[in-house]
Amino acid sequence: MVTKSLLYKYTYQNISSVDSLPKITIEDIGQLLVNINRIWPFIDYKLKSFPINFRNIMEGTRKDIIFSYKDKEPILGEPIFRNGEMIPTLKGMKDTERIIKVDIVSFFTKIKDNSREFRIYQLGRRYKGEDINFK
Repeated sequence: MVTKSLLYKYTYQNISSVDSLPKITIEDIGQLLVNINRIWPFIDYKLKSFPINFRNIMEGTRKDIIFSYKDKEPILGEPIFRNGEMIPTLKGMKDTERIIKVDIVSFFTKIKDNSREFRIYQLGRRYKGEDINFK
Protein backbone atom coordinates (compact mmCIF):
# COMPACT_ATOMS: atom_id res chain seq x y z
CA MET A 1 0.00 0.00 0.00
CA VAL A 2 1.29 3.45 -0.92
CA THR A 3 1.27 6.21 1.66
CA LYS A 4 -0.36 9.53 0.82
CA SER A 5 0.89 12.60 2.68
CA LEU A 6 -1.04 15.86 2.43
CA LEU A 7 1.52 18.60 1.76
CA TYR A 8 -0.73 21.56 1.04
CA LYS A 9 -4.37 22.59 0.94
CA TYR A 10 -6.06 25.89 0.25
CA THR A 11 -9.77 26.70 0.21
CA TYR A 12 -11.22 28.89 -2.53
CA GLN A 13 -14.54 30.56 -1.72
CA ASN A 14 -17.28 31.70 -4.09
CA ILE A 15 -16.44 29.28 -6.89
CA SER A 16 -19.65 28.80 -8.81
CA SER A 17 -18.42 26.38 -11.49
CA VAL A 18 -15.42 24.39 -12.69
CA ASP A 19 -14.77 27.17 -15.22
CA SER A 20 -14.18 29.68 -12.42
CA LEU A 21 -11.43 27.60 -10.74
CA PRO A 22 -7.98 29.21 -10.79
CA LYS A 23 -5.62 27.82 -13.42
CA ILE A 24 -2.70 26.25 -11.55
CA THR A 25 0.15 25.07 -13.76
CA ILE A 26 2.68 22.35 -13.01
CA GLU A 27 5.32 25.05 -12.61
CA ASP A 28 3.06 26.80 -10.07
CA ILE A 29 2.73 23.53 -8.12
CA GLY A 30 6.50 22.98 -8.16
CA GLN A 31 7.19 26.54 -7.03
CA LEU A 32 4.62 26.21 -4.26
CA LEU A 33 6.36 23.05 -3.01
CA VAL A 34 9.68 24.92 -3.05
CA ASN A 35 8.15 27.86 -1.16
CA ILE A 36 6.78 25.61 1.61
CA ASN A 37 10.13 23.78 1.84
CA ARG A 38 8.90 20.39 0.63
CA ILE A 39 11.40 20.13 -2.24
CA TRP A 40 14.49 22.00 -3.41
CA PRO A 41 14.10 23.98 -6.65
CA PHE A 42 13.16 21.39 -9.26
CA ILE A 43 15.23 20.82 -12.38
CA ASP A 44 12.70 18.71 -14.27
CA TYR A 45 9.28 17.14 -14.08
CA LYS A 46 7.25 14.63 -16.03
CA LEU A 47 3.63 13.64 -16.05
CA LYS A 48 2.66 10.12 -15.09
CA SER A 49 -0.62 8.44 -14.22
CA PHE A 50 -0.45 6.94 -10.73
CA PRO A 51 -2.90 4.13 -9.90
CA ILE A 52 -3.84 5.73 -6.57
CA ASN A 53 -7.42 6.70 -5.78
CA PHE A 54 -8.62 9.82 -3.99
CA ARG A 55 -12.19 10.75 -3.12
CA ASN A 56 -14.20 13.69 -4.41
CA ILE A 57 -11.80 14.78 -7.16
CA MET A 58 -13.33 17.33 -9.47
CA GLU A 59 -13.17 15.92 -12.96
CA GLY A 60 -10.36 17.29 -15.11
CA THR A 61 -8.38 18.84 -12.24
CA ARG A 62 -6.04 15.99 -11.25
CA LYS A 63 -2.35 16.26 -12.13
CA ASP A 64 0.07 13.37 -11.47
CA ILE A 65 3.65 14.63 -11.54
CA ILE A 66 7.17 13.38 -10.79
CA PHE A 67 9.39 16.30 -9.77
CA SER A 68 13.19 15.87 -9.95
CA TYR A 69 15.66 18.02 -8.06
CA LYS A 70 19.29 17.94 -7.00
CA ASP A 71 19.89 16.95 -3.42
CA LYS A 72 21.82 19.41 -1.29
CA GLU A 73 24.39 19.07 1.44
CA PRO A 74 25.27 21.60 4.12
CA ILE A 75 28.28 23.88 4.01
CA LEU A 76 29.45 24.31 7.59
CA GLY A 77 30.96 27.53 8.85
CA GLU A 78 33.08 28.22 11.90
CA PRO A 79 31.67 26.58 15.02
CA ILE A 80 30.57 28.74 17.92
CA PHE A 81 31.06 28.05 21.60
CA ARG A 82 27.75 28.01 23.51
CA ASN A 83 26.89 26.52 26.90
CA GLY A 84 30.22 24.74 27.10
CA GLU A 85 29.83 23.07 23.69
CA MET A 86 31.14 23.72 20.20
CA ILE A 87 28.12 24.07 17.90
CA PRO A 88 28.57 24.01 14.12
CA THR A 89 27.07 26.86 12.11
CA LEU A 90 25.39 26.51 8.75
CA LYS A 91 27.04 28.68 6.12
CA GLY A 92 24.83 27.52 3.24
CA MET A 93 23.85 24.60 1.06
CA LYS A 94 25.41 23.22 -2.12
CA ASP A 95 24.07 20.97 -4.85
CA THR A 96 25.17 17.37 -5.03
CA GLU A 97 25.10 15.14 -8.09
CA ARG A 98 22.39 13.00 -6.51
CA ILE A 99 18.97 13.44 -8.15
CA ILE A 100 15.90 13.07 -5.93
CA LYS A 101 12.45 12.38 -7.35
CA VAL A 102 9.12 12.81 -5.65
CA ASP A 103 5.66 11.67 -6.79
CA ILE A 104 3.00 14.37 -6.46
CA VAL A 105 -0.76 14.39 -7.06
CA SER A 106 -2.71 17.65 -7.07
CA PHE A 107 -6.42 18.27 -7.60
CA PHE A 108 -9.46 20.31 -6.63
CA THR A 109 -12.23 18.86 -4.51
CA LYS A 110 -15.68 20.23 -3.68
CA ILE A 111 -16.09 20.77 0.05
CA LYS A 112 -19.28 22.91 0.23
CA ASP A 113 -21.54 24.85 -2.09
CA ASN A 114 -19.36 27.42 -3.85
CA SER A 115 -16.22 26.30 -1.96
CA ARG A 116 -13.43 24.22 -3.47
CA GLU A 117 -10.22 23.00 -1.93
CA PHE A 118 -6.95 22.66 -3.82
CA ARG A 119 -4.81 19.82 -2.45
CA ILE A 120 -1.30 18.53 -3.07
CA TYR A 121 -0.29 15.06 -1.91
CA GLN A 122 3.04 13.27 -1.93
CA LEU A 123 2.87 9.56 -2.73
CA GLY A 124 5.25 7.26 -0.90
CA ARG A 125 8.64 8.59 0.03
CA ARG A 126 11.29 10.44 -1.89
CA TYR A 127 13.46 8.20 -4.00
CA LYS A 128 16.72 8.57 -5.80
CA GLY A 129 17.20 8.42 -9.55
CA GLU A 130 18.50 5.46 -11.49
CA ASP A 131 22.15 4.38 -11.17
CA ILE A 132 22.53 6.06 -7.79
CA ASN A 133 23.15 4.04 -4.65
CA PHE A 134 21.31 4.80 -1.45
CA LYS A 135 23.53 6.06 1.34
